[in-house]
Amino acid sequence: MLVQTPATLEYRHQRLLISVQFLDGLLEQFPDDDELLRESATANFRLGNVCRRQAKWKQAMTAWETALARFRDLGQRYPDDTSLRFDVFHSLLGLDRVDREQMMVPEMEEGRMSEAFEIMQQLIADRPDNPDYRDAWICIQNLVYPRRYPSDFPELPGLFESTYRDAVRLKSQFPEPCLHWRHAGGSAHRLATLHLELGNLDQAEMWQKTASKELREFLTRPD
Repeated sequence: MLVQTPATLEYRHQRLLISVQFLDGLLEQFPDDDELLRESATANFRLGNVCRRQAKWKQAMTAWETALARFRDLGQRYPDDTSLRFDVFHSLLGLDRVDREQMMVPEMEEGRMSEAFEIMQQLIADRPDNPDYRDAWICIQNLVYPRRYPSDFPELPGLFESTYRDAVRLKSQFPEPCLHWRHAGGSAHRLATLHLELGNLDQAEMWQKTASKELREFLTRPD
């Protein structure tokens, strides 16, 4: 695995910039080439990832906004291609991540996260056994619920318990420990913290024990 040093990140940044500029030039000549449009969207998405790691926030936002617009365009042309909806989802999350790392809460944030949440709801309905979709569904629940509801919202523990059950179902799809197992411990720990805040000490202790067990199992993975 390539170590992500500042030098290697800058090398990747420069190579991706060249790719993006090259693909943009081709798109000007062949604007109706859908494969070219997808390559351009993917290159911009990768550029956004590298720029975020370099704390080049403005460039990251621009790259992810371009990727999002192009994935949306392709999604409208191919509405049955679930992978394009998944690409839109990840582009929305990329933009949100830049905002969070800059400690910004723009007006668009709620709209972006609501859209990402709705995309994953539909993808899970269409492909309930897809582990990558299940993984992303758990991630978006953990991002959206704390923003949407205060900690004393009566239904919040039930929502997070549902997320934990989703994590356990995802874990059950893989007999050997892997990265998909990480959510079970995280979800249980979130429930322990929530119950502690609410003063439900017995529930907090129970969920913390569950979290410890799940995390120990996850940490046995070979990767």
